[in-house]
Amino acid sequence: MLKNKYFWGLVLILIIVGSIFFCIGGKTLPSKMVEGEITLYQVAFSGEVADRAYIDVPFRVASEAVRHLNIGIDFNGDGVITPSDDNSNEWVVRNVVPIISAGEHLRFLIELKGNEIKESDKTEVVFFYSKAPLPAAAVQYGESDIKFTSERARITSVQVDNMQTSLYVDEENNKRTGPSVIDANEKVVADDFSLINTANSQTDRPDYYNASHDGVPDQDQEYNECSPTSVANSFTWLAKEYGFEDLMPEDIGSTIDELKADLDWDSGTNDEDIIPGKQMFVDRHNLPIEVHQIGLQNDQDIHYQIYEELKKGQAVEVSLQFYKRDENGNKKKAGGHMVTVTGVSGGPDFKGIRFNDPATEHAESGSGELYELKGNKLKGFWTDKEVEIEYAYAQSPITSVTDGTWVMPSGKAFLVGQDHVLNAGGDVVAKGISRFGFFNSFIDHPGDHYVGDRFTVVATVVMRNGERQYMFYTDEDGKSQAYWHAAKGPWTLDGVITGGGPISPGRLVGRPTVTTVNGDRYRLEQTYQCVEPGLAKVTYEANVTWTVEDSGQLPPDMAKRYEDQLKPEATFKINSPIFQCLTQDVGLIDEPTGLSLPEPKPVCEGVEENPEGKEIEVLKLGKECYPKVQFHVGGAMDPCQAEHWHAGGKVFSLLGTETEDPNPNACGFGKLSEVKVEKIKISPDTAAKFLGGVLDDAHSSHDEGEVEYTDFNYNGYSDGFDYKVNGNIEYGGYDVEVKGN
Repeated sequence: MLKNKYFWGLVLILIIVGSIFFCIGGKTLPSKMVEGEITLYQVAFSGEVADRAYIDVPFRVASEAVRHLNIGIDFNGDGVITPSDDNSNEWVVRNVVPIISAGEHLRFLIELKGNEIKESDKTEVVFFYSKAPLPAAAVQYGESDIKFTSERARITSVQVDNMQTSLYVDEENNKRTGPSVIDANEKVVADDFSLINTANSQTDRPDYYNASHDGVPDQDQEYNECSPTSVANSFTWLAKEYGFEDLMPEDIGSTIDELKADLDWDSGTNDEDIIPGKQMFVDRHNLPIEVHQIGLQNDQDIHYQIYEELKKGQAVEVSLQFYKRDENGNKKKAGGHMVTVTGVSGGPDFKGIRFNDPATEHAESGSGELYELKGNKLKGFWTDKEVEIEYAYAQSPITSVTDGTWVMPSGKAFLVGQDHVLNAGGDVVAKGISRFGFFNSFIDHPGDHYVGDRFTVVATVVMRNGERQYMFYTDEDGKSQAYWHAAKGPWTLDGVITGGGPISPGRLVGRPTVTTVNGDRYRLEQTYQCVEPGLAKVTYEANVTWTVEDSGQLPPDMAKRYEDQLKPEATFKINSPIFQCLTQDVGLIDEPTGLSLPEPKPVCEGVEENPEGKEIEVLKLGKECYPKVQFHVGGAMDPCQAEHWHAGGKVFSLLGTETEDPNPNACGFGKLSEVKVEKIKISPDTAAKFLGGVLDDAHSSHDEGEVEYTDFNYNGYSDGFDYKVNGNIEYGGYDVEVKGN
């Protein structure tokens, strides 16, 4: 009995000690936080690489113990991080309060100051983790009374991020577009803003505070679309976080197309249109959220106010104002930008804010750039101009969502009672805008209908005559010049109209088939029928091409650089307001139904996918898929200025189409950021057809386990299959003999 007492006493002591160890361990500084490839992005403007860069770091874990992060880059390769205030400085990130999410990337802006990093150098990077700020001696010699840990890694990739590849233009200098490239019509503003809404006493605020959202999209913006892109990031995250994705457009691209119209986008967005535009989108989609502004204009206490909004689970964007100084030191407006906020961190000596910036190339997964904020002024932004937060906006789920009482609308909500009034619809309340703003699309409100009713939905596409887009640049003589381009007729249109929810038909391609339009508009009518109670919507996807009208003044080097951006074509979507299919028959609504989206389009049109087949990666080029193994990646330092896809010879699609590298001396088949890479599982039949390149169906039979090919050499080919020229392969139970050249 006594032994048992000693035994259980010892067990209890071990449990207590173990618990103490566990608790301490949870607050212990980690020795390893980074995992994966570290990329250095060199910032470029109009193809000219600047001294600014940002280092993209993938963190595998987050740690509350790390309150301060330092980064050193061993530029000279001597194995020591040397701090200095001149060009030899290697202590590039100093005592920031980080905002780290496990499994996501964080980017830090740094000054290269003439230091050059090549991918082949595999330059060493050292990360220092501590609870208190570190002195220079700790970074250089490892000597400090402050406890810290360090981790060594290497830069594995160097890329160039051209900040003007999306043609950021801000002719009036008062729209949110992206990096401004002009100085026309500058507005002189007061040099110092008064301290607005700054708390008189902050004794109730913690010394350290941190709030962040994981998994917020980081969509790259198109032509001047920073505002709709940033807001779309927020709405998409909110919908996923709080469970109302069924009420949103089918993808973030469609959300952006709609928001462009709601925000009154026209080569940028004005601040006064942000909140009304968001509200239009919320009302049309019946979203359970509310929108509002945070603080006041140029609010000096904006950092903590954003923290409080994020802590409540709200999504936040900020409007940035760029400034430059004239020869007299006066501050003038010089463009604007908008970004999504994904986190803030505060400490006694550092206040950080993390952005998902649509102007920077996004990482392979969640990402964000970390900056220091003093009052409303950003330190170390990628532009050489002064940057301030002028406005901050938020959208938050309504109370019933946060307290768990909100329920997604279902069939039970659509029983028509004595007091119910059907929405007659008919008003044009949904509008989409194409790339450059040359085309608008409209779709009528279908209105509410009873099950069994047939009704007509009208969609219209309009070419905007007289709409011009300008691109400003400096010529060889240092003079400001302008290039403009516009769309004129004839133009072509083809489209896809899709019924989502309990309506028929579903997805209809060729509405219309490719049609030449000589006027300024095309009207489409499609009949639908409610087949059961529930929420429904109609989506129209327009594909337009146009005849270019321009000033003819774009220099050849710029025409080449912006070749992809200036193509006279666009695809954009518009969703009708969500409407109801109603019934008076209780028997039809025993099973609740929400808004079910149409069946997703196949990964590769015309190719049958086999769930049991072999998974391969393919490049989407145009409307066809090409196995990825036929291509190789070109570096970022050649004329393309970004990693891109090349091929050494002919490549074949899964449908047998053959093509060659369209631009072997520059961007090849396109930049990695522009070409979609998809995964598809293909069957032995599909594999056999592909091996033939351009074979017809007669060559795909497996009756004898043998297929003959005579026109394509697959020596050295590998994509995970075991192909052998003039030999046998075994795949999925089939033996296929390949007789190549």
